[in-house]
Amino acid sequence: MRSLDLMTMHCDALYVQDSATDLVCINDWLERPAPAFWMGLTRDGILWRFRQDVRAGTRCQAERFLPREPNRSEARFPENHDSLCALFGAEDAVAGPTYWLPALSPQSNERVTRVSADNASVLRDSELDAWIPDIPHQQPMFASLVDGRAVAVCASVRATPMAHEAGVETLSAHRRQGHASAAVAAWAQELLRLGIVPLYSTTWPNLASQRVAARLGFEAYGWEYRIG
Repeated sequence: MRSLDLMTMHCDALYVQDSATDLVCINDWLERPAPAFWMGLTRDGILWRFRQDVRAGTRCQAERFLPREPNRSEARFPENHDSLCALFGAEDAVAGPTYWLPALSPQSNERVTRVSADNASVLRDSELDAWIPDIPHQQPMFASLVDGRAVAVCASVRATPMAHEAGVETLSAHRRQGHASAAVAAWAQELLRLGIVPLYSTTWPNLASQRVAARLGFEAYGWEYRIG
């Protein structure tokens, strides 16, 4: 699959867009505000979107920078990062790698369970209880358990019929013990069984998250950048 096609799938999963492909809101049940500017960079080209309330003059100014943008992930930020932030009145932006998983060898893990309304109690009484309201909206959702309690969660936090984006959280006391990898593996395996593309993204500083992607065989196809 072409990297630009994957980036398009990623953008479609992340955001609700109008007929002009402007960003309306984040594609989740809370419909939170979309960023003012989003850009995905791949070896096949660049994709960018503006929030629907961004003025035409601001769009024109921003687009003057885009044809000169490098596609190299080692750049970490666009060459015109400072100018773009100033244009949108932001102090900084968020950027990081994007991944997809074409295949995963079948695996099982007895400490991982699928989370539903029937067993939501595995998330209670910890920092992960904030995921409980998401259960009906962000399926599939899987948790890695210790003594019957969830210590890591992976769920489809953004979704289209074609692709789902992973959201992952691990309790600090249980990091670097394989729990995030186990939950993500179960989530990805279920999506692949259903014929849905598993997508995964993170930020450049989050090396632990990048290691999870590498450990499970996720392949980087580009990187994204957003302001606001």
